[in-house]
Formats: sequence, structure tokens, C-alpha cells
Amino acid sequence: MPTDAVSLNQQDVPDDTSCMIEFELEELNANTEWRLVLAAYQTQHLALSGQHPKFDGWLTRLQEVEGVEEPHLSRIHGKLIALGFLEFQLRGRTSGMLYRLSVSGKQALGQRVVTSAAVASEIEDSEHMLPTR
Repeated sequence: MPTDAVSLNQQDVPDDTSCMIEFELEELNANTEWRLVLAAYQTQHLALSGQHPKFDGWLTRLQEVEGVEEPHLSRIHGKLIALGFLEFQLRGRTSGMLYRLSVSGKQALGQRVVTSAAVASEIEDSEHMLPTR
């Protein structure tokens, strides 16, 4: 190995992950529809994992989510993937695209069971707390 080779240790690399995680969580918390879609995937994952012991976590794309306008779903999927909350994979011509919550997606939902109804209820409760004019 040449003597002028540069070696980077993990200590040499600045840790910007906490800043990125905060930004991602702020984005998620600011967008109700994004949380509803993420929660819907979690709900479906929990239902299927309880029914099928060999369930690998991959789900077909959700075509509708309560509280989310259908035309928004494609854009929301893209945002959740870009922010690292949702993963996707191509399985083939018959299966098409499959999705699953990433580790970050599970952490963003607080590692607890969250249903779309619970998110909607949380949003409704917070709206009642807004000052009236």
C-alpha cells in the first residue's frame, strides 16, 4: 500500500445522521397523509404477519388509504421512499412492486401499533385544540 494513501476511520466522518433524522421526522409529522399511509402499511403488515408464519414483510401497493385522496398516493409513496420510511422491490412481472416499512419507518411510528384510525383521531384531537377566531 502506498504511504500517501488516505484512510478514513468512522471517527473521521462527521455524524450528521441525527440532523437528517430530525428533518425526516419533521417532514413526516408535518404531513398527515404521509403518516396515514405509513400507518396503513404497518396495520397491513401486522395483520398478515399474524396470519402467515412465513410472511416476509413485503406487501403489495396500497391502492387506497382512509383519509388520503387517491391521486396523492403515488406522490406520497415516492416521498416516503425518498425519506427512507418505506422500501420497495421489484419481484417480477406478476407481482410488480412490493413495499415494506423500513427500520426508520417503524421507528418513526414509535415501534407501537398505529392504525390509520388512531392517526386520524390524533389529528382530529389536535384540530380541536386550535384557537378559534
